[in-house]
Order: sequence, then C-alpha cells, then structure tokens
Amino acid sequence: MAERRMFSKSVVESDNFLDMPAEAQALYFHLNMAADDYGFCDNPRSIMRACSASNDTMKLLIAKKFVISFEKKDGFIVVVKHWRINNYIREDRKHETKYKELMRELYYDENNSYSTNPDGGHIPCVANQLSTNCQPTDCQPADTRQASDIPRLGKDSIDKVSVEKDRIEKGGIRGEPNQPEIPAAQQEILPELDNKRERIIFWKNRINFMISQNFDAGCMYDLAKREGITKADIDNFKEDEP
Repeated sequence: MAERRMFSKSVVESDNFLDMPAEAQALYFHLNMAADDYGFCDNPRSIMRACSASNDTMKLLIAKKFVISFEKKDGFIVVVKHWRINNYIREDRKHETKYKELMRELYYDENNSYSTNPDGGHIPCVANQLSTNCQPTDCQPADTRQASDIPRLGKDSIDKVSVEKDRIEKGGIRGEPNQPEIPAAQQEILPELDNKRERIIFWKNRINFMISQNFDAGCMYDLAKREGITKADIDNFKEDEP
C-alpha cells in the first residue's frame, strides 16, 4: 500500500466539506490516510478512537456522502467516495484491494467518484466478463483525465509524458476497474459471419460503441484479432467500399 496520499481542493475546500465541524474534517483526513489503494478502510472504529471522533461524526460523513459504509458481521467498512478524485496511484505500486466483492456493489458516477446508485449512466466498478477469452482486467474505462490533471507525488507518481505514452500505446491507463457490460445486441459471437467484410463491420461497430462511451477498446481489438481481424483492418475499413 502506498505511503503517500493526496487530497483534491475540489473536495476538501468545498462548502459542503468546510461546513462540517473540525472533528468530522479530521476524521475524513485520517480515513483517507488509513485506506488501501482503492479507498477502503477496514478499521474505521480504530481510526475514530485514535482521533477522538464520535459515532455521530462518522454518521455525518456518511450522510454528507464523503464516505460510503458497508456493514459486516463484526462492524463496518467504509470507502472514500472521492478516492479517485483525491488520488492517482501508479499501477506498478498499486496493491489489490481485499474487498473485490464490495467493489461489485459500487459504480463510478459522472465525476469519477464511487456511488451505490446504478442509474443515470453510472458505470459498474466490476462488470461481467465480455468473453471467456477476455480477462476481467483486460477491459476497463479509459482514463479520461488529461495528463496535466494527474497529480504528481515524487517517486510514487508518474510524469505527464509517460502517462500520455501509456495512454497512446495501450489505449488507456491499464489496471483500472473493468468497463460495464456491453448491451446484448453488441455481444453476438461470430461463427455465422464467414465473410471477412462482415466480421470487420461487426468489430468496427462494436469498437466505435466502446469509444463513444469513453471506454478503452483495446480488449475489443484483442478479441477481433482472435477472429482473424487486425487493428489495421478495422481502422482502415470504409463501409462504402466493396
């Protein structure tokens, strides 16, 4: 787990945050510092005792939607709602969370924050595998932030040039949670499409759909390649040609 944490001014200098008592603000900072690399804190009661915060203070953070709470048999776990706004952790320094099952209950909202609401176009943090040949970590939402928007943290950070290079080479920053399930109409398999032109059209439409939703289409290119369709076939194809 990374030793350094960041906080976005858009979160901690918002009126909603500054309107809370100092005790609640302090608890929020301590929960962020204790969280794993995905924003989960599994010892919130210990953190509360360490900074002398009351149960009402934790309830306020939950009510104000600065943290999301999950009940468990011997207590509860919280995840920092704005974790992905506060922090960018380089993938080769990132440790997998123990709470993958809880990730299945979360979505990314339009601000790239965690949400428990599946409506409004929110993206599941963990989606079903698109294919038996496509591993869950192969497909994920493309990182839509500009290189200049990504925080730098000394040796725990990644510089702007390498971020952009990674985006170009891989079609998005790898290792983020995978993309939502493609609608059924987009999931047809191709055994009946013997004509190469038809297969190219199928994969081109599927990839265009992914790109229109701001998702990394790299996995789709890999699947198309297994069907004998190369990236060049797709990118250079024009439907008005015979």
